[in-house]
Amino acid sequence: MAFHPDLVLYPHCDLHVSLALPLKLKEFKEARQIGAQFQNALSKLFFDSDSDLTKAAQRYGGVLMRHIGFSTGALALGDFRRGLALLAGRGVRAVELSALRDGELPSLMAGLDQLDLSAFEHISVHAPSKLRTVRESVVADLLRPCIERRWPVVLHPDAIGDHGCWSDFGAMACIENMDARKSDGRTSTELATHFERLPAASFCLDLGHAQQVDPTLGIARRMLSDFGDRLAQIHLSELDVRAQHHALSMATVWSVSEIARLIPPCPVILESIVPPESIDSELRMAAMCFETGRSNADARPSVSSA
Repeated sequence: MAFHPDLVLYPHCDLHVSLALPLKLKEFKEARQIGAQFQNALSKLFFDSDSDLTKAAQRYGGVLMRHIGFSTGALALGDFRRGLALLAGRGVRAVELSALRDGELPSLMAGLDQLDLSAFEHISVHAPSKLRTVRESVVADLLRPCIERRWPVVLHPDAIGDHGCWSDFGAMACIENMDARKSDGRTSTELATHFERLPAASFCLDLGHAQQVDPTLGIARRMLSDFGDRLAQIHLSELDVRAQHHALSMATVWSVSEIARLIPPCPVILESIVPPESIDSELRMAAMCFETGRSNADARPSVSSA
């Protein structure tokens, strides 16, 4: 594989973007493909097989406790059944059922009893991020079965218009931090307002969002300090400047690994948009983020949402 001689990789930068810096805009897509091939090759230096991944998880102690899975929407946009099918047989123990678009929610909730979810120890549901065709109260009513099932419902703060709709959800209302495009939920201060209105709510830390707002992940550190006792799950992916989700780069793996010891053991949900043939390599990349080689004993313990 040939690389551009002027390429320079900078820590805390998107590997894909770093590869593309010297190139013209029209060459960006090709550069991203090169970056994906490069990072996949690097991950294989660490893990030759899924059995190696399991052994590494056992060796470092925190990865098996921190079940790593996928959002169905990342694997199959708008098709939760296909997303689940793509995870079958991979030993994945965590999943997020995605209904990011309000039109997807009724069919998802109506089909829950027909889904075989026995392989998963952690299940969450992502509520719609924008309400275009359904009122917030109707969305909350549709999601009420999650309360009894003890499934966290991930909520975007900027989509919450009436906190009263979610007061009965308790810890199953799981508030997520936002990316730089949004006007709310980007910082601890902005999130605090929502936790004041929903004092029992849990927290979903989106590391991709946090890194886009602050490449040093200082914001993520502050959120862990302020809301770590609420942490129910992690969202993980690579975000570009338009907040589009991509496969993890080694730069992000290195950045996240620097704060991994601060993150209480909890499930990790990948939102990386990857093809089926890249699912296993993306799971390996995610596992590398949390291989600190040290104990999480000094991290704040998480409060179970179940």
